[in-house]
Amino acid sequence: MILGSEMIPWHMLELKESLVPCQGLLFLLAALAVEYAASQRLVQVAPEVADVVRIVSASAPNIEKHSASRAYELYLRRRAECHQWRLVRDDFRHRAVIRLCCMAPRLEASVWEEIKKAVEGLPEAARGRIENELGLKDGVTSMPAFVLEGASQFMTQVGNNPHLDYQSGVHLLARVLEAHLASFKSHAEASSVIMVSGLVFTAFCFCRSWASICGDPIEVLGVERRDGK
Repeated sequence: MILGSEMIPWHMLELKESLVPCQGLLFLLAALAVEYAASQRLVQVAPEVADVVRIVSASAPNIEKHSASRAYELYLRRRAECHQWRLVRDDFRHRAVIRLCCMAPRLEASVWEEIKKAVEGLPEAARGRIENELGLKDGVTSMPAFVLEGASQFMTQVGNNPHLDYQSGVHLLARVLEAHLASFKSHAEASSVIMVSGLVFTAFCFCRSWASICGDPIEVLGVERRDGK
């Protein structure tokens, strides 16, 4: 959740309030590091992935020094700097783009540029939802913030499937946010979890044969494709 930026500033606020007073933050990070190392024991970790892990570790002290929103911004800024991107404060669209790039764990510059173009190529309404829900709302100063649990796995499968592109995946996430907003009642809540894991299998299994039966592949995923795309 941390590496994929599914977490939001609200999570950092919870850590700050519950763990910092009892000096438990470093213990949590150590436990997460051990868990991650164990999960990757049979995998050769690429240098780029190791750099991301170091960024997470280096960003931890910011939770104690700064507000939750500021600490989260500094984390995203460091991730963006790895690709020579500059995150400007209050540029919520760029912030949302960086979060989506982090959700797709591929670290190539070409992938980040592709996701950026995917967001820019969305219809205005969908682009606005991505900007507001993934860039502006943080569960601290702007609520409610939606946590897309499983979005990293979904974006991974979108990137791995040669029959899909990132615009399809990003547009589908925008539709998920739209549907959740329409049914969401309690705007007093700081955060709300949206389970995106159900889309992972769909993205994994999708193939062009579906399109030959059902039409445009993006419609099979329940998303309208922008004219000309």
